Amino acid sequence: MAFGRKKIEKPKSILGFALFRLDQILNIRLKGVIHAVRSKKRVKIRSAAALADNIAISLETIMEDISKENFKTDYRSDKIRDAIIIMINNLNSFLNNLKEGSFEIESNSSGMGILKIDEIFEIRESLRVKLKDIESDYI
Repeated sequence: MAFGRKKIEKPKSILGFALFRLDQILNIRLKGVIHAVRSKKRVKIRSAAALADNIAISLETIMEDISKENFKTDYRSDKIRDAIIIMINNLNSFLNNLKEGSFEIESNSSGMGILKIDEIFEIRESLRVKLKDIESDYI
């Protein structure tokens, strides 16, 4: 077992766990679709719509978990929550475009989708620094 995979533990803080689930969605479930949109390949509309519906449900549960009614925080954590909400809203708009099948190879709408995804990853990198500042258990 010396060369086994490293076990990734789930974070104990609510914001860390929400970010963990969002990372799982982006890096595992949407990895192929994001790669296809970036490389301007055709995306299968049926499978993408089913995937988008499934992910939208997961995003709703994340939003509910970190809502202001369910989770009270201090000022710095509140800013991190706002950044996570912006990431989720951008991802929802990307998924809506994906469901509508508006990512055509020749059109400019795929450029808008790429910009939304790039903005999500930029916010994620800025959150990495902020979470180190508040000594979160998930960075």
